[in-house]
Amino acid sequence: MADTAPGLIWMTGTDGLCSYFNKAWLEFTGRTMEQEVGIGWTEGVHPDDVQGCFDGFLPAFHARRPFRMEYRLRRADGEYRWVIESGIPRYTGAREFAGYIGSNIDIADLKRAEVERQRLHQLEADLADMNRVTMMGELAASLAHEIKQPISAALTDAKPACGGYGAMLPMSLRAARRR
Repeated sequence: MADTAPGLIWMTGTDGLCSYFNKAWLEFTGRTMEQEVGIGWTEGVHPDDVQGCFDGFLPAFHARRPFRMEYRLRRADGEYRWVIESGIPRYTGAREFAGYIGSNIDIADLKRAEVERQRLHQLEADLADMNRVTMMGELAASLAHEIKQPISAALTDAKPACGGYGAMLPMSLRAARRR
């Protein structure tokens, strides 16, 4: 029945070493049962994730509790794919510990979609910042125009009124005014 399941299924013995992989696992990895059993399956785990696999599995194994972890597993074509792995202890009919059974699901497309979602979220935040800066620039230009208009009008009105007093200014001020 496990060979017809769509997920990647594995089992360990009471020693914690893998003793079985279903057909889907073997097809996914492109390896044989003989290559995968024991700790052979770790050859397909991304080098950066191997220690995390042991750190996730061994404490759960010794405590006989379920576990879940994510890591990259090399597919038959050489591409590393993110998988989520879940495992639970299995027991005999007499309630004796028999090892673990677990499954892996390829989540690489979900991981890529999450990265893209985060990228789009950042772009959206950057665009909102740019819009705020643009609006501030437009507001500053509008304020500058509103302030400049009355000042320009006052200067224009003041020139004829001050024109006759220019002759009364000391020579140094008249020279400075012409510059």
